[in-house]
This record gives sequence, C-alpha cells and structure tokens, in this order.
Amino acid sequence: MKLVVSEMKKPIYFILFLLLLLPLFAAPQHAYAQIGTVVRIDPASILVDPGQSFSVEIVIEDVSELNAFDISVQYDPDKLDFVNAELGDFLEQGFSFQLIDEDLGVVNVINSQSAPSIPESGSGTLFTIHFLTRSIEGLTNLEILEPEGMPLLSDHNGIEIPCELEHGTVTIGDVPDEQFYSFLPMVMH
Repeated sequence: MKLVVSEMKKPIYFILFLLLLLPLFAAPQHAYAQIGTVVRIDPASILVDPGQSFSVEIVIEDVSELNAFDISVQYDPDKLDFVNAELGDFLEQGFSFQLIDEDLGVVNVINSQSAPSIPESGSGTLFTIHFLTRSIEGLTNLEILEPEGMPLLSDHNGIEIPCELEHGTVTIGDVPDEQFYSFLPMVMH
C-alpha cells in the first residue's frame, strides 16, 4: 500500500513544519547569565555579637568585560548601623560615589571606569561594607536589590550584563538553632 498525501494537505503540513521550527529561529537574547556571572555577598552567612563591627564584601564571579556597576544593598537599620563602604580592587576607580539612606537601610555604591581603563573580566571584590551591630539579637538579611531602570552591571557601551544575585544573612548574638522534632507513633499493646 502506498501512502499518498493529497495536494491539499501538503501546504498544511508545510505550515505545521514551519511552526515547529519557529522557536529555533526566534530572536536570541543576551547570553551573559548563561556563562554564570554572579554578584554575591561574602560571607553569605556571618555570626556576630551585639555591639560588634563586621564587614561583608560584594563579590563578582565570572564576569566578562565589566566596566561599571550600580549596586544597592539593603539591611535592617533596627539591627545594623552602617559605618562606611570602600571600593574593592576589581575595577579601577573612575566616576564613583555612594548614596546612603540610613532610615531605609540602603547602601548604594556606583563605580564607572574612565577612559583609558579597560573593562575587566574574571572575579573579584567590587566593594566592602562595614557595619556595627546594635544590641538587638536575631537574624537579619543583607539583600542585593534589583535597580529600577538602570543596569546592575554594564560593559563599556553601557549594555547590561545580566547576573545571578546571592544575598546574605547576619546572625546577631546567640540565636538558638531551629529545633526539629520528630514525632514517632506510639505502639500500644
């Protein structure tokens, strides 16, 4: 038996075939994040006593052609006092400044290399933030915020470099570990 496709069905099969191939030819997106660029707080978790000072670094990993960053870190102003922030050694200092809102608990650090600096690739420290803990014990978060309307990282043309964000936590004082209870069935005779 011979399979014969009618002349009328051929265009329908052709259109279906094209529809199946369409996703393969869709407009490509930036692939930076696929190579693993990460901006993270280091250390990711830290234990400190009330009234103690400590520092965290904002680190970048596996970036390609970074020329500028605009990074905000949010903290709990009821538990932490901002002391200062200083640029790291990954990018040369160019046009840079800091915006601090101690009421909202936001530290914003911006650095854009100036010509003739070459964009940097690889991993390193973007900046360091120094805090002082208050007397309130507990757990608090350090969160890297997504900027509104501006790229977090950019190359020398101002094109955004997508990245993954990894936040941090600060434990102040002797906060008891979470306790896990296991309930076992009671067997009665």
